[in-house]
Amino acid sequence: MVGVSAKQLRYEGLRPGDSVEYYSFAFVAGDPRDHRLTTVISGDATNLKYPIQVATEEPIPTEMMVKRITDRHGNDVNGAKWHKLRTFTFFNGIIAVLTEREQKVLGCVQLFMTSSSIVSPSVSRLTQETRPNELLLPTP
Repeated sequence: MVGVSAKQLRYEGLRPGDSVEYYSFAFVAGDPRDHRLTTVISGDATNLKYPIQVATEEPIPTEMMVKRITDRHGNDVNGAKWHKLRTFTFFNGIIAVLTEREQKVLGCVQLFMTSSSIVSPSVSRLTQETRPNELLLPTP
């Protein structure tokens, strides 16, 4: 089967805020656990090895196959195909999005706050009066 040249691919730009789909290199090919759907956090066209950062915090090299799912406004991208990352046009920028790790930590803090209100009203009052990062005690 003959491959497709880069000139035959339709133009696709990749901006911060776009949603992409890819398969992680961390698993064996065909393993369903390696499928990822994430948001592009930042783009840097000058970085030749890893031009984008995604919310999964996984390094995405230019050789990885990526499919654009939605644009930064949430509109579906019709007719999107799997491309190597290097074939996209990158737009520099950064957006404020929680990474998956930050979302999990925030979920744990919220779970702690709701469970502590059931257990002890004094702890509940403490957590309501302070921000989550102020709950840590200073080191002696």
